[in-house]
Amino acid sequence: MSIIDGYASMFRRHHNKLLIIPILMLIASIGFLIYHASITGEVVNRGISLKGGIAYTIEYPQDPDRLFNDLRQEFKNSDFSFKTISSGATKQLVIEASDIDTEALKSFLEEKGFSILQVEIVGATLGEDFFRQAVKAIIIAFIAMSIIVLIYFRTIIPSLAVVLSAFSDIIEVVAIITLLGIKLNTPGIAALLMLIGYSVDTDILLTTRMIKPSGEKRLEKRLASAMKTGLTMTITTFGAVLVAYLLAASEAIKQIMLIVMIGLVVDLFNTWIQNSSIIVRYAKRKRMVE
Repeated sequence: MSIIDGYASMFRRHHNKLLIIPILMLIASIGFLIYHASITGEVVNRGISLKGGIAYTIEYPQDPDRLFNDLRQEFKNSDFSFKTISSGATKQLVIEASDIDTEALKSFLEEKGFSILQVEIVGATLGEDFFRQAVKAIIIAFIAMSIIVLIYFRTIIPSLAVVLSAFSDIIEVVAIITLLGIKLNTPGIAALLMLIGYSVDTDILLTTRMIKPSGEKRLEKRLASAMKTGLTMTITTFGAVLVAYLLAASEAIKQIMLIVMIGLVVDLFNTWIQNSSIIVRYAKRKRMVE
């Protein structure tokens, strides 16, 4: 008996108990985001493209930690983030800052002997508008996905299970990247939209294998068949995304790949425990499986 077959057999007996795990994950994620919003005024940490601010690109300093500390001491009420750009043997440092006097920051860097190689400014109003449009895009994509799933299955409970799994993926990924202190920029929004599509893929695979008529009536066999295909999809995708993350020089691509990797891990719980538990209960009640 393979590991997947053993899991399917165990899942048949204990799926109600296992459902507690994804439920607690979702509750904890929502609770953390509410707490974070109450403390910071924002549900998620936003980068300058979604909040507004300035980004200065300079030559990589010999002592970056000292520069970081000096900046935070000089501009105590400002929000900073730092990222490194590598191009062959050349390294550059990008300093992103919000809630700051841009001329004061420029003067500070020049006094320290740094030449500013590139300047990127996003106004606060423009950043807020980007953020509103990004949230709207996610909501519209989610609603469109829900309608298509409902039309495809023509049954409420399996459709709601798919939608709940995708919703859980998004909320938990946002909670994790917020907890890690990652600043969400426009590339991160693209990654969240990608996750909606990927989550639906695995959930539709599972639901189709479990409730569509087939010659196999045993619950364990249907679940194991879906898991073998679904986990192969997840593992191969994770491997490709990991390689892209490690090799990419662009911070935008790195953020997309990191968010997708986190989402793939989270989706394992929401598809193969949460969604599976709901679908198994439904299929057993409708006598679709034995």
